[in-house]
Amino acid sequence: MMGYKMTLQNANAEVMDWLDFTANARIHQTTLYRPFDMLAEEQLQLLPLPKPYHGIHPIKATAKSVTQDKQTSNRISIHIPTRDLQSYDAFIPAMTYILVPVYAVGGALWH
Repeated sequence: MMGYKMTLQNANAEVMDWLDFTANARIHQTTLYRPFDMLAEEQLQLLPLPKPYHGIHPIKATAKSVTQDKQTSNRISIHIPTRDLQSYDAFIPAMTYILVPVYAVGGALWH
């Protein structure tokens, strides 16, 4: 392939051609359907993606005190770190491991 310049655009075009005319056009051995046909059926059932949740991310919390002569003063400043929802992914399986036995025992006692 002398004279063929490999760029990101050329690579993407080659991959798309391979997907369109080879990979997605052949019959899948497990489903016995072409991926193009399966996608066309599934697209009718797909729902739109929800809006991304950005959460509430306070940067700083300040505790205020009011003196007897009605003057407000800042006593302490607390930094609250901002976290995205993915940071809780490790926490959720740990909590289900802890909470599921409690529900199972509680449910057995009530029935």
